[in-house]
Formats: sequence, C-alpha cells, structure tokens
Amino acid sequence: MYSLLRRYTIYAWQLQACSPMGNAANNGIDYKFDMMGVIDFVCRHMYEAPFAMGVADNIGYFTEAERSIRGNLSGRAYFKGCSAGLTSIGIDSVGNVRGCESMYDEHFNEGNLRNESLNTIWEDPDRFAYNRKFTKNLLTGKCAECELGEYCGGGCRSYNYFVHGKIYESPFCAGGAKISGD
Repeated sequence: MYSLLRRYTIYAWQLQACSPMGNAANNGIDYKFDMMGVIDFVCRHMYEAPFAMGVADNIGYFTEAERSIRGNLSGRAYFKGCSAGLTSIGIDSVGNVRGCESMYDEHFNEGNLRNESLNTIWEDPDRFAYNRKFTKNLLTGKCAECELGEYCGGGCRSYNYFVHGKIYESPFCAGGAKISGD
C-alpha cells in the first residue's frame, strides 16, 4: 500500500486498526494484527514519506516512538485519550449524535437532532459521560495498573467496545513506556 500511495499526491496517510464492527464483524474479517509491526513500519518510513504519516487513535500507546508516530514529526505529539464528546462529535444520516462516528452502536447515542438541538445535547453535562466523567478508577484490566492510564484513558473507546466490550481497557496496548519532557 505504501508503494502505491507514494505514486500519488496525497497529504497524509493514517494507519488505523480494523474494528470488529459493521461489515468487518458481519463477514468475519480478522481484526487482530501486529501492533508493534505497524508502529515499526511507521517509524521506518515517516521521515522519508512524501506525505505525513502516522497511526490513528486505536493504535499505541506510549511506546518509545509515541511522540512521533501520531503524524507530527515535531516529537511533541502523543495520544491524550479519547476525545469523543470532549472536543468532537459525530452525527449520522438520521440525526443521531455520538461522540465519534466509530461509536455507531445505539449504546453511544446521546440524542437526536430531530428531537432536540445540538446545543442542548452538547451542553448537557450528563451526556458523553463515558469521557466527560472519566476518572482513572474506571480503568479495568492492565490499564487499571498502568501508570500512564490516566493519560490515555484506556485508549480508543470505540475499538475497545467492539473488540471486547470494555471501554476503559485497551485490548492491544503496545506501550506503557514513560513520557519524558512535557
């Protein structure tokens, strides 16, 4: 894929894990992958690629390469946790509002624009509670024991939910290395 994309003028390529939802789940597509292999691939090519290159929010977290693999070669980028319902929202074709369009399960619907305004939905402090009311003690599994859990919040809520139903536990965390500097 990398060789093919190099032939075209593109701005960026973000590598993302396939979530076991929708057609991927319905057709038995294997979502398991070598996370460190993907991170290593990005590290080998991100400085030579003719486009920005990085990993999405469902790959990581906090390996030694963390500060560069998010598509920002400054060395200052790192995953700061799921932004669904904090700084982003998704609105589907029938007006359902979710923190992220990848969270397309009805469980994550926070309202519908056919019934109320976006402002009403957004300003309600009890909506998007999975993130707006996140505290470190909600983390489960190995994420609950990780010293960096409060920073990544257990990773991508959608990916976690569709892989194993636990939104505060990353099933494939690659890291846990300390962050140095700011």
